[in-house]
Amino acid sequence: MATLKRIKNEFGLTWEEATWTLTRAYTVYMIVDDALAIDRKGRMVSQRDGVHSFWNAVWQNQTTTNSNLRFLLVIGNGARYRSDDYHGGVELNKAVLGIEQLRFARNELREYISKWFKGNKSLCGKSEGYPGARPYRQVFRDHLEWLTDGHVGLCAAIIDSLNEVVGAAPNSIVSPEMWIRILRTVVLPPTDGKEPSLFQRLVHSPMVSTLDSLGEWDLDDLERKYYQYCFVFPDLIREAFFERGIMDPSQEVFTSPLMWRYFVQKRMARIPRSTTSGPATLSDLLAQVWTVIDYQALRHAIIKRPPIFIYEERAWHMLVYKAMYHLTPVTYETSIDRDELFGGPEFIDLVIHNTEKSTCWGIAIVYDAADLRDHVSRFLPGGRYAPLNLTDYCLLHFRRVKTEDMEKEDVVESGLTADLSVSPKVYVIWYGADVTSVLVWNALMD
Repeated sequence: MATLKRIKNEFGLTWEEATWTLTRAYTVYMIVDDALAIDRKGRMVSQRDGVHSFWNAVWQNQTTTNSNLRFLLVIGNGARYRSDDYHGGVELNKAVLGIEQLRFARNELREYISKWFKGNKSLCGKSEGYPGARPYRQVFRDHLEWLTDGHVGLCAAIIDSLNEVVGAAPNSIVSPEMWIRILRTVVLPPTDGKEPSLFQRLVHSPMVSTLDSLGEWDLDDLERKYYQYCFVFPDLIREAFFERGIMDPSQEVFTSPLMWRYFVQKRMARIPRSTTSGPATLSDLLAQVWTVIDYQALRHAIIKRPPIFIYEERAWHMLVYKAMYHLTPVTYETSIDRDELFGGPEFIDLVIHNTEKSTCWGIAIVYDAADLRDHVSRFLPGGRYAPLNLTDYCLLHFRRVKTEDMEKEDVVESGLTADLSVSPKVYVIWYGADVTSVLVWNALMD
């Protein structure tokens, strides 16, 4: 919901004119597309600008005979509305309107792009940089669907922003790679020497900005929920994240990578950065990472009900990322704020670079040894990550092994030698279920 201060600019009339003057001659409908954002009694909701005036207008409307003002508050995901002292709610059957109707189906998304994206004609040909040499239109659609989870509002916001790029230079030839890179980086082309952040625009959308209503305790709870850092999780807290559309209740994942990225960005803001000049090499950084990881949190992520490994992957990603963020100074930017979206499908997991980009490191995290050669090839000239112009890179291959394997002197049978022979850039990390120790192997280590 737009703040009341913005209503004058966006609609050409003040809040008072909309709720009082116009109602003398017209029936005025006030539609709030995210009613939970103004829920007065919501545990996680801060008092935002305009909320008091809104509820005052509701009260005035209820006490005024023959009022021409109508309020429609929309709530999705089966949420429970806590401001129950205002009656008159209507519950629609799921067959009439459900959360899935707020998302594009794949064919609907394809049609939307075709009709409303002004750069659609430039999406010709096939992309050789993606598996199967898929058509650019399909690659573009898949990236947009992954980025937004098909959410109608986010798709519309992104297409509108891309159309602004077309409008700024209508006669220029835009390559399909540029459109796809915008979706990968969530950064628009430079204008006047600056790179507008599409991501920053999207975080102000009603869907993503929901996270702004969470306090620090709520963010702690959300992190523990997503990474399974605790055994017992109160139903009230879990349901709140589902109700507000932050997490998908069927898979217990964030509803959109944008939501996930904004959440991690807010979490990173609490982590102190290094006060030194930072590690001189990527190897130096890796040597320090294993000394600062929160292994206690990792233990909780591992000892879990099935599916076990998904929680391990999430935990390793987050804890490694936190450690590297903590060990680098503020002059180093990370992929959560810049460049590739962290942890996306077919994307590099992490990019770290200094201001001058004289140092630019890429880190890929691998769990299946069979994927090592493919991941190494992505870093080589002509590979998928070549455009990033990395100065160094590494692959972190995490393997959970039995306790007795951790104590073996002869490790040939374990497959370790074969893994290390793939590339000197491969680091193999062994750990047991109890994570009492972690062994790091590399072909160049003594």
